[in-house]
Order: sequence, then C-alpha cells, then structure tokens
Amino acid sequence: MIHIGAMRISIAICCLSASAVLAQEYPVSGVWVAADSRTPGSAGGACFTLKLLGIDSIMDGSLPTALIFSDGKRIEARAGYHSEQSIKSLRGMSDDAFRFAELPSKRSRWFPWSRKQSHSLKILDSNSIEFGDGATTTRFVKCSSKNSLL
Repeated sequence: MIHIGAMRISIAICCLSASAVLAQEYPVSGVWVAADSRTPGSAGGACFTLKLLGIDSIMDGSLPTALIFSDGKRIEARAGYHSEQSIKSLRGMSDDAFRFAELPSKRSRWFPWSRKQSHSLKILDSNSIEFGDGATTTRFVKCSSKNSLL
C-alpha cells in the first residue's frame, strides 16, 4: 500500500515536470515599440526616450505602444493601458508567421471577461515584426540593448 502511494506521487511529479518542459516561448524576445510618425526619429526616438524616461513616458501617451516579450510572458503598455499575458499555445502558420493563444496574468484569470485571447505575429526581419489581434495589425521595431538611439 505504501508503494502504491509512492508510485502515484512519482507519476504526478513526472507529469508536472513534463508540462514544464513543454512550456512554449514566443518566437521573439526583448522590447519592441510601434513604428509611427508621432515620435521624432520614429522607432529610434521612441526607444531612446523609453530608455531615458522609462515606462511612464508610454503611459502618459508621449510614446507609441510597447511590447515586451520575456520568459513566456508578453507585456503591453500604451497610453492609459498596461497588461501582462502568458503564452498558452503557439502554432506556426507559415515561414516566420505564428498564431498564439494567451491567458491574462494570474490576478485577472478569475474574472469572466478575462478569457484566452488569440493573436498573430509575423517576423519581418530581425528588427521588425507585425503583431495583430484579429481586427488590427501593427508594425513594431525592436529596441537595441546597446546604448544607441535604437
């Protein structure tokens, strides 16, 4: 009887470990800003201002939308809005195009309106992507980690 209980615990640990191994990551990482004409120098100026002034520069509407992809999470910040999503599933559609489903952050999962959301992502090149929610698609440019304008 003790062996059966130990075996059940071992099976449960293996199943939980296997799901951690199967966790998916986004096909991109880092900080990305929407390319638009409101920002001097477009994306380069937005990245520089974001590095200089921080996230508050986005929240007050001075800068375009920013996406941060890291550790299976996507953080979106734009004027008056901030969200954190976790990747649920990822499916390749064609070369460099992906469809993925996300779940809201843990704090809001219990609310009925916080259901799984589906998005598309197309990698245009190493420094630009298109991110869509079904209704709209926005082009984003990657901010460099170096101390340059990008």
